[in-house]
Amino acid sequence: MELLYLYVHNDKKSIKGCEYNFSPNYKFTYNAATKTLHTEWHRDNLPHKWFGENILNMTAIIGKNASGKTNLIECIIKSLCGRGGGWIIYLHEGQLYTNVPILYPDIKFSFDIKRFSRWGSPLNGEFKEKISNTGVIFYSTSVDRPLSKRNSYYSKFKDISNAFLLRKHISEIGNTPEFAHISDIDVMQTGDIFRLRLFLIYSRDASQNILSSIPIAVPDIEIQTRIRHIVEVIIGRKSANENASIQDLENKIDFIVYHLYYLTYDEVLIVDPQTPISRKQYKSFNL
Repeated sequence: MELLYLYVHNDKKSIKGCEYNFSPNYKFTYNAATKTLHTEWHRDNLPHKWFGENILNMTAIIGKNASGKTNLIECIIKSLCGRGGGWIIYLHEGQLYTNVPILYPDIKFSFDIKRFSRWGSPLNGEFKEKISNTGVIFYSTSVDRPLSKRNSYYSKFKDISNAFLLRKHISEIGNTPEFAHISDIDVMQTGDIFRLRLFLIYSRDASQNILSSIPIAVPDIEIQTRIRHIVEVIIGRKSANENASIQDLENKIDFIVYHLYYLTYDEVLIVDPQTPISRKQYKSFNL
């Protein structure tokens, strides 16, 4: 499925009477006077698999702060996974579809397109008319207002944004005793570590082959033994005195790991700008 076009009549926030074309191969336009959607052109502007395997298209939405970028993304999510948002045109298995149902004959199309008999998400599996092999994922590193307040009402929608995950973790610890509370960021970090471990566990399946392209350095037995010895010394020192300094031992592990990945000293400074390791010490170290 490829989203080609969106028209937003009024999102009651910042978008009113605006249309957006997402494909380099199609251009649609809406005539408000005649209430008709037209296609201005359809041509193959990009070579096949221009974006690589399994990627049909990529779109960048660029604008100043408060220009409506987040509101537009919310309209897209609503149009694809719920109700409202706007009128969409999408391509699926060579056929053009729209979420504007045939119940609205006032809205016309000057080209061949398939219209459902009802409003609602084209992904909703409860309807006979549906797109069954498509889902929507929203990801953002920004911790801002959530786009999926009605997440449970959306069809085949997964929110993995930091904003949603952070609020989800907060709600999950709401009934824990006060002494067990930790900071919101620590809760989110713990959840990320858990998901990463699940990823590593599931990726062991040979059929997944997820990790094969990730350059993970595997030290030989001798280096593994050295690291194990250092860790044992750290554990012993901390067991005897929990306030004991272990910086010298941590530096040794850092030395080994940095050299396993053949990092230059300048690259080490990117990883840890406050490293106590000097350039001279780093260059004189040998595995």
